[in-house]
Amino acid sequence: MLTAELQVNQKDIKGFVYCNNMNYNNIKSYDSLGNCFSFQPTLIDNYKYAIDVELKDTIPSKHLMNILGQDALLKWCEIEIIAKLSNIPAHIILLYTRTKSISYLMQKYNINSVYIKTDTHYFVIGKCKKTNY
Repeated sequence: MLTAELQVNQKDIKGFVYCNNMNYNNIKSYDSLGNCFSFQPTLIDNYKYAIDVELKDTIPSKHLMNILGQDALLKWCEIEIIAKLSNIPAHIILLYTRTKSISYLMQKYNINSVYIKTDTHYFVIGKCKKTNY
């Protein structure tokens, strides 16, 4: 079983990503192998957080590639963050991307995010004020 710890200290998002450590909160995402990644913010504040993770070698479906283009996997992670923090299903956010950019949607929902690439995974961690939704 994979276990790991990754420190996050980018922009205004600080904390730790843990792999397969079930002692942490409900800010979680699973990769396609079933590994659970959780994010633990360093500070307790008035923000809600979300994490999404994908294996780098995951091949997106043709449908997703047609909609999202070249960086479909990374864009899908961003869509998942928007969905988790806005409480709108990811497939609806995906439909929005036909007329609005992902960066526009991030701004609309006041989401700050960071991207982390490791040898094996893409991570996106996002946060927004708890009072937004």
